[in-house]
Amino acid sequence: MGIGDSALSPILPDSTAYEWEFIRQGTSGGSGRFKPLRDPMSRYRPLLLQSQTGSNVPATVLRYKELTGLSMLVTHLALSGSFVLPTVSRGNGGWEPGSPYRDLLYLQTNYMLEAAGIERLAWINMTIGESDGANMGLKPNESVPFPNGMVVPGSYDAANGYPDGYPNPTGIPDVYSAYNQFIKEMQDKFPGVKININQTGIWNTPSVGVQGGVEQMWLVQEHLARTIPNVYCEMKDAKHFDSYGFLKTDGVHYNQAGLNYMGRVDAEIMASH
Repeated sequence: MGIGDSALSPILPDSTAYEWEFIRQGTSGGSGRFKPLRDPMSRYRPLLLQSQTGSNVPATVLRYKELTGLSMLVTHLALSGSFVLPTVSRGNGGWEPGSPYRDLLYLQTNYMLEAAGIERLAWINMTIGESDGANMGLKPNESVPFPNGMVVPGSYDAANGYPDGYPNPTGIPDVYSAYNQFIKEMQDKFPGVKININQTGIWNTPSVGVQGGVEQMWLVQEHLARTIPNVYCEMKDAKHFDSYGFLKTDGVHYNQAGLNYMGRVDAEIMASH
């Protein structure tokens, strides 16, 4: 996903990849079509967001084609300000169990597989967004206990949130459990699927400064990859995107150069497993 610049996304030959454009009808139906993949992705999206206007996806499919010779069929979903815990998601809701967005994820993907005559989904690429550390309400040098006795040095001050009003977290173990449940549910829905987690980046905004607490999210993401088969968390460069010049002027979102970089690394990870 992303809000980059489609003019700076790779231009793809038609045979490189195809996007499944899904139109939901009612609660359990829909229709769709395959079209050559281009940015902006998901131009028709009644519930979720289209990429505005550039994403990491063209760079992913182009690099994957270069490495493997294989074309991709892609469908993607994104929801701004969302999280796996409903108490932390902002605005549009989240990805908690039973949410309509999870239902849409499974419905849309299954329609794509059926239309293509494909029995198995190969990969799910999870970009756990730039904001998720802030969504947990963590400030610099804060920490809370982690699963299996892991503890990060420091102290967690639950009484003080971010100055711009993000809620306090419900607890890091809850975050781990929520992602663990979501990932295992996706693996149950799509047997044999591999899941790539793009590690969360760091904000550096004029109003808040350098985002704190992200180290907690990194440990959760890495622990998921260590403890769940076929889950990988190897794209860890986003923490350096500010120094690479890969953040937009808002200090939060990745620019198109950053999205293209992330996309190429994602493809290399997928091709290597």
